[in-house]
Amino acid sequence: MKAVGVWAVEKDKVARIGPASLSLERELEQWIERDPSLLEGGLEVVGRQVRVEAGIIDLLALDPQDRWVVIEIKRGALHRDTVAQALDYASCIAKMDLEELASKIGGYLKAAASKSKTSEASLKDRMRSEQADSKGREVIVYVVGTGQDPSLERVLDFLGDKSQRVVNAVLFNVFELEGGQRILVRELTSNDLAPRSAKPLRNAIPSPAGPSVDEVLKAAERNGLAEAFEPLMAAADRHGFHPRPYKRSIMFAPPNNRTRCLFVAWVEPPADRTVKLFVAPDAFEEFYPLGKGLAAKELGIAGYRQLPVSQVARFVSSLDRLMSSVEQ
Repeated sequence: MKAVGVWAVEKDKVARIGPASLSLERELEQWIERDPSLLEGGLEVVGRQVRVEAGIIDLLALDPQDRWVVIEIKRGALHRDTVAQALDYASCIAKMDLEELASKIGGYLKAAASKSKTSEASLKDRMRSEQADSKGREVIVYVVGTGQDPSLERVLDFLGDKSQRVVNAVLFNVFELEGGQRILVRELTSNDLAPRSAKPLRNAIPSPAGPSVDEVLKAAERNGLAEAFEPLMAAADRHGFHPRPYKRSIMFAPPNNRTRCLFVAWVEPPADRTVKLFVAPDAFEEFYPLGKGLAAKELGIAGYRQLPVSQVARFVSSLDRLMSSVEQ
């Protein structure tokens, strides 16, 4: 990470804040476990210090697209070896028997049941969905540290645009105020800084092998969910949300950061023909000038929900009301 200077300003007094002295690897692991949105909105941690054949995974998570997420945290700068290690972990998760994987994280979920959004029931539902998918398990990687050497930059550049990567690097610095309060600084990426006026592309794809938006919409039509997805796509067009297609879902992201989740809709309905949504009201307040708590008031609390197809229009109306307060 490039050198960052931080100053506290109070009236006419200016004081530079020094880097925090702490066990950064251990503390970052705790902070990300408590708030995975430090890396990406919608992540849910399902395991910590998960032992696999290649070693021990710091954190294991699921994202709104039902992909498994390996999170590897380092005390200092990230190197090529960090990526190789994390990819080795990811390969273990990708090929592991489903029952074995469930057993490795079952204890964590039970211990965290009182404070985690992920329930054993919802995890089993995700796993059933994965079991029915013949295309295999998807795994992505986050490597986290306080800087990266040139060799890692070359590797990541070779892997392509960040919005399409299997491996993502996130860089932090930590500073400490006199009273002990810490400030966490994250380096922004080109995705974070992209212009807000960018318009979504209906045929956007997450990777050369991935589906297009139109292909996912055709799957929704085959599953009898066209009535639900038409108003969602129309709302995305109205408000400039970027649709990111996946095998079984479309994630809608702010145009200035296409890796962050505003909400997700799945194209595979359960037997009762409801639409599975994940909604992240905090992300709306992060990327749009909204009053505190307004997004949750209009859209409901963060998390997963099943909506009858007939109620999707009501969700879209709430979304329109929320975005109208931005446009005024």
